[in-house]
Amino acid sequence: IKSIWTGERWILESGDYWINGPYYRRGNHVHSFRNPELKIELSAGATSFWSQRRMLGQRAVYRRNDTGAVRDAITDAALFSARYIWPCDAGCAVEYEGELYFTDGVRKDLPMGKIERHESVWILRVSETEYSIKVGADRYFLLDTARWTATRI
Repeated sequence: IKSIWTGERWILESGDYWINGPYYRRGNHVHSFRNPELKIELSAGATSFWSQRRMLGQRAVYRRNDTGAVRDAITDAALFSARYIWPCDAGCAVEYEGELYFTDGVRKDLPMGKIERHESVWILRVSETEYSIKVGADRYFLLDTARWTATRI
């Protein structure tokens, strides 16, 4: 894995699974290439929903398909509900009851309007603090994480 922003390169070992950014899962733990001391033990719930694990900022989370709840991957505590989540290094785009939001798990969620059931979200980092977000076939937003704004373009 190579970060085009920092130039860092990371190699996963057999059986490791990349989550996003410098984070990966090995067995029942999340590790960071940037912080070799970090070792987050995953809950039983988080290990059973392996394809839905993400990092929300520096917090390990997972989404349960059966309930739609996004949960803390250490404590299993429910954080919020979402039908879909689309992660990136800055946080996640989240669909909840037909509305799209962007969250980093710390600041107030950024509303981005309606999203239809069949639509998807694509996120592309365009600078150190900016992301282009495409919603469906023809809606675009510029997410500025420094100013914490999402502007439709």
